[in-house]
Amino acid sequence: MRIAPASLIPWLLAAPSACSPMKVPQNVVIISIDTLRADHLACYGHGRSTSPAIDALARQGTLFENAFTPVPLTLPAHTSLLTGLYPTRTAVRDNGFYRASEELVLLGESLKARGFRTAAFVSGFPLNRRFGLDQGFDTYDDRTSAHNLPAHHYPERPAGATVDAAINWLRETASPFFLFVHLFDPHAPYRRHDEYAGLTPYDAEIAYADAAVGRLVAAMDDLNLREKTLIVVTADHGESLGEHGEPTHGVFLYDSTLRVPLIICGAGSAGGVHANGLASLVDIYPTVQSALRIPLSPGLDGRDLFSGAARESIYAESFYPRLDLGWSELRSIRTRSEKLIDAPKAELYRLLDDPRELHNRYAVDGERVESLRKELAPIVRDERSPLTPTAPDTETREKLRSLGYLQAGTSSSAPLPDPKDRVHLLVKIDEAIAAIEKGDLTAALSTLRETLATDPGSPEIASLYADLLERSGASEESCRFLATTRNLRHPRLLLALARCQADRGARSEARETLREAAAAGADDAQVANETAITYALEGNRAAAVELFQRALARDPNFLEAWVNLGHLHNQQGQYSEASKCYDRALAIGEPTASLLNGAAIAMLNGGDPAKAESLLRSSLALQPESPGVQLNLARVLSARGKKQEALGLVEGVLSHHGIPADIANAAQALRRELTGGH
Repeated sequence: MRIAPASLIPWLLAAPSACSPMKVPQNVVIISIDTLRADHLACYGHGRSTSPAIDALARQGTLFENAFTPVPLTLPAHTSLLTGLYPTRTAVRDNGFYRASEELVLLGESLKARGFRTAAFVSGFPLNRRFGLDQGFDTYDDRTSAHNLPAHHYPERPAGATVDAAINWLRETASPFFLFVHLFDPHAPYRRHDEYAGLTPYDAEIAYADAAVGRLVAAMDDLNLREKTLIVVTADHGESLGEHGEPTHGVFLYDSTLRVPLIICGAGSAGGVHANGLASLVDIYPTVQSALRIPLSPGLDGRDLFSGAARESIYAESFYPRLDLGWSELRSIRTRSEKLIDAPKAELYRLLDDPRELHNRYAVDGERVESLRKELAPIVRDERSPLTPTAPDTETREKLRSLGYLQAGTSSSAPLPDPKDRVHLLVKIDEAIAAIEKGDLTAALSTLRETLATDPGSPEIASLYADLLERSGASEESCRFLATTRNLRHPRLLLALARCQADRGARSEARETLREAAAAGADDAQVANETAITYALEGNRAAAVELFQRALARDPNFLEAWVNLGHLHNQQGQYSEASKCYDRALAIGEPTASLLNGAAIAMLNGGDPAKAESLLRSSLALQPESPGVQLNLARVLSARGKKQEALGLVEGVLSHHGIPADIANAAQALRRELTGGH
């Protein structure tokens, strides 16, 4: 049946169903499926069988027909979901730059304070704990390294693995609990699934994620948890799939990326209810609180969806064009029947007559424009977020790029172009990223040169171009290009220029550039880390240690700084201190070859050669062609009496062309030792 939100049945008055307990639920499970368009689920009218498990939950609960995200980006959307606040008040406006402030009270914190056991299992790097959403969770499982994905997929953990971890946690926990599960599969790039070969790649990813949802729900049945648990299924945003010229998501505010599924099962409503009123992700927080009979937190932007109070309008925004591409930000306010998109070339759509948002009525309906602007004004007026983001570290930047996101940041007050006038460049950027994923750096560079010729003022396109030059072996050309971008005074570009200067011995110049980067809005932790490296390269280890520690005080989850500090302790012979740094880094994120190699050196010199061997074998698996790792493993094997295997590795090191002289000399010395001087 279809009913208006004002007549939704209260929690305790619903007829029983498999997902509709007659009492207050003991537990809460929120499942967020990244990049999931509502209209690609069968329960929302899709013509293909992509979602039998989610469809079953919809039949047993309440499906919200008109649910929307406040921002079509992973981190900001989930921050709003878990706080009940619009991005204007969370101060989280983009992936990679922002962190959820400790001043925010996340849903996990609210429930933990009331005795709930709390756990989150996330599948994509944008929700890594370093961005602050781990607040309030006893367990925050964001590791993705154990799944042998191709390089351009590595920040993603498949839904099956994430759900396995969540089920294992459910088996060991007790009520009451709050479980948050984030599945990333429908996010580009889309992986192949042979079992869903008849579907489009995007739909196949949805079907794969849906099967994982089905396993999670079945496990809850097996554990007799279903009747005690409130289940929420939603998404952070949709996917444009080429509509309005946008390949994926993040830039525009059309319903292809704003409309999301929202199904609440176990809320006490009769099964199969379809609610037609407006809903936003910010409504989930107060709706869960109300279901649990917890007093609603004051000052939320969200509302209890079962309170009977209909929403008149909802807000959405995207600062991705401004912060990443140097184009104008977009904001929107919508009612059931209309949407205003505030942009340099503003747009007004009558949604009931024009659901695909193809006919802009801004120029002919001034009265409605002014009315909607009045609704938008107080939201913008109360904005708390700065427009100068922090610059992501190297690891963060590369992971986000592998997902198709660019990162930059700009606080320019000059008029910025309307993204609609740059939509053709989105296609070019997408082509370049696709070429990178295929390993065709030449094609990617060619596409980016063409793009820069059209839009030379886009900071992140420039930084992506510089990075690709470096990766293609044209490091000198990359540095020369970065020097030409200095006048943009952009933190990302200035950080890259400082690295070029430091690597070429101009450490004092690098520190001056880093000061410029800090003034331009670069993250304090990143600036401290990069400055520490310049001092370490000069041999000023005391200054380097102090600055690495400053970086970690600013960001305790800064993996790169922990690894760098560990390396410095190794160089100083402080192997116990080095091991502590590497252990912390391993607890934070997925292991890198550099991290494992450093940890192995600390273990070997600390008296644990067996552990050192294990770490180096793991490092070699990540970088099988690294002569440095091969040589270190050979040394450990030699020390453990495995001389034949050690000799084979040494010969492999010496077979490399153009290896550094110090590695070549050390390998030759070890070969003489292993062969008795022959």
